[in-house]
Amino acid sequence: MALIRKTADFAKWERQLRNKKARAIIEARIERVAFGLLGDVRSVG
Repeated sequence: MALIRKTADFAKWERQLRNKKARAIIEARIERVAFGLLGDVRSVG
């Protein structure tokens, strides 16, 4: 599992989100990335 750190700027921005559904979607996406699930990605080289 990767370590994801929240910056103060991000935390402030996240707190200001009024849409709870959007906040939940963003949190879920960050959690998936932390577990290495990056979605549909391809090798560049």
